[in-house]
Amino acid sequence: MTDSVQTVREGSLARILLNRPTRRNAFDQATTQGLLSALDDIERSDDLAALVLEGAGEHFCAGWDLSEFGRLSAADDETVTGYMVENVRLLRRVRQMPQFTVALVQGYAIGFGAALAMSADLAVADPAARFYFPEADMGVVPAVVLPALVESLGVRGALLSLLCAGRVPAGQALAAGMVGMVADASEREQLLERLAKLSPSVIRSTKQLAVGIRHASAEAAEEKVAEAALATIRSAEAFKHLGGG
Repeated sequence: MTDSVQTVREGSLARILLNRPTRRNAFDQATTQGLLSALDDIERSDDLAALVLEGAGEHFCAGWDLSEFGRLSAADDETVTGYMVENVRLLRRVRQMPQFTVALVQGYAIGFGAALAMSADLAVADPAARFYFPEADMGVVPAVVLPALVESLGVRGALLSLLCAGRVPAGQALAAGMVGMVADASEREQLLERLAKLSPSVIRSTKQLAVGIRHASAEAAEEKVAEAALATIRSAEAFKHLGGG
C-alpha cells in the first residue's frame, strides 16, 4: 500500500481513499500499484460485504496524472503497452470484485477517474459532481477506458459519453446511466450504514448470482437460482431471521 491509497475497515465495509488531493487524486504508477494491492487484500477477505471508493479533498479523481505521459513518451513500446494494459485490468478488477463496490463521487471525475467510478457496481454522485472524458478533445483515442464504458453503457452509450457529452453534471449522468444515484453527503452515509447492516455472505452471494445469470440460458439461470435459493434456505442465518415457519 502507498500513501496515495489508504484503506480503512469499518466492520463489514472496506473504504479505499485515493489520497492525492493536491493532484485531484490523479493516478500515477504508484497509485495504480497501491490500488491493485488494496484490491488484492480486500478480495481475500470473506468478512467484507462492500468496498467503497472515495477521493480525498474536493474531487473524486482527475484521471491520469499528466506527468505520466512525459514518462511514457520516453519509454519503449513494451513499457507503454504494459502500463496501459495494467490500467485496463485495474478497472476490470474493480468490476469483478466479490464485494458490492460503491464509488462516492464528489467534484470532478475525469477520464480514467470517471471510468473507475463507473466500474463500481454503484456510482453515487454528489449533486454538484461532474463527469468528463477529455481524451478525444486532446487528440487521444480513449482506448483504456473504453472496455469499462462499453460494459457499463453499451457501445452507443460509451461513444456518446466519450465523443459527444462534454462535461456531464450529476443529474444528466444519472439519466444517461453513468451513475446509479445522486445523493448528498448525508444520504451517501445512510447508504453505507445500510450496507454495513447486511450480511457479507448474502451480499457476495447475491452479486455472484447476478453475474452468473446475466448471460446464462434460461435453463442454466434456473439451475443457478435453485442452487442459491436452496443454500440460503438451509443457512443458519436465514433460519435465525425466518425461523421454521
